[in-house]
Amino acid sequence: MTVKCEKKVFEEIYREIKKTKNITEKQKKKMEKTFGTRFEKAYQTILDGKVKKYIFKPSEKQVWVVIGKGHIYQILPSVNFCSCNDFYFRVIGQEIFLCKHLIAQKFADALEKYFIIVKNEKEFESLMVKLREIPRRKNVLSIEELENIRRITSAILTKNKKISITQILNKLKEENLTTLTTHHLTAILVADKKKRFHCIKGQWSLAEEEKR
Repeated sequence: MTVKCEKKVFEEIYREIKKTKNITEKQKKKMEKTFGTRFEKAYQTILDGKVKKYIFKPSEKQVWVVIGKGHIYQILPSVNFCSCNDFYFRVIGQEIFLCKHLIAQKFADALEKYFIIVKNEKEFESLMVKLREIPRRKNVLSIEELENIRRITSAILTKNKKISITQILNKLKEENLTTLTTHHLTAILVADKKKRFHCIKGQWSLAEEEKR
């Protein structure tokens, strides 16, 4: 499913449920077919009451958040922004249209199924500080270890051309690099200062100059 198709389906159903304040089984099935587990998880997030809108008095500032696993993600609805890894790695990379947190916030807003939390203006900054916190990783790698991962990944891509991040991770595990996750590995490749790696529609490959 292309980003263009995802966008078309989402906007069509979003407009419908915003008018009716209800989502039908037919609409759910269409969303599931288009977005898969992203929609399923997003809808469950709404049902679990994990979409919240903070309103600060007296300024009326609004902050949308979605409660995820071990972290709170900030949503900026007007620009389709989410602070999660999926947004940075797949939405910005144009692999998908929206992450599950954005789907949850937008549908919760359209269905009017979210929690409103009213706070004093003085509490605004403390919330923003909390939202900017970066979750700690259990395994902090040295510069040498990071470069070793990139070097091995480069060798893998030389042999395998275009493959997914999961396939790269599986091959790295053969080198006993078992503590990595797909998100962690993606972050390592994206942060490469030598710009050796490209990702298009979920498929990773070497930059042209690396292939020579």
